[in-house]
Amino acid sequence: MNHLASIKRLLDTISSPATITNGDNIFIYANQAFLDYYKYKLADIIGVSPRILQPLKGSKESYRESFQVAITQHRPWSGFIQNIDSSQNQCAVYLCIIPLRPMPTMRAAGFLGISTPVGNEVKLIGDIFTLLINASELTSSDAPLQKLTHLLPKVPSRQNQILRLAELGYTSKTIAAALGITPSTVNVVRWKARQPVPAKKKRPG
Repeated sequence: MNHLASIKRLLDTISSPATITNGDNIFIYANQAFLDYYKYKLADIIGVSPRILQPLKGSKESYRESFQVAITQHRPWSGFIQNIDSSQNQCAVYLCIIPLRPMPTMRAAGFLGISTPVGNEVKLIGDIFTLLINASELTSSDAPLQKLTHLLPKVPSRQNQILRLAELGYTSKTIAAALGITPSTVNVVRWKARQPVPAKKKRPG
């Protein structure tokens, strides 16, 4: 897989658990965040199917759906799913699966899986942006960038999403391209957020 080393380096810079599988959906890499969260060593993961994370009971329909769409049809998938760690503890996560293609017209040579514990979805936005912006393999088959935004976890409002991405250091132009809006719209939201909140007038007693 072209540039696999560069993708591995990128995965090591993010705080969300992430893995790379080959075209047969077998783990070939996991970042440290994944190993820490699921309590595995890298040697325990390499050469193993992601089904090692599948609970014996429950969540099987979600697993079938995710693998059917992402692996068989070579399309991105995202959703909530129930995993287990090495001690069989339940781990509810929001999972994104993104095909890795050497060229836009080629079949996926592998798959990137990136996840975050349920309740921590907003943090995942920044990590996905980091990967999308820096690794062309993640967008070559689904460009432009905004076509992958359906993988991003939902946040309470578009305004909060813009402000959160701004806090993570992304420019108005990058945020606009990803969300499918104009940079001026982003700038207005950011400008309004910086304005002091007017003090409430006291009602006459």
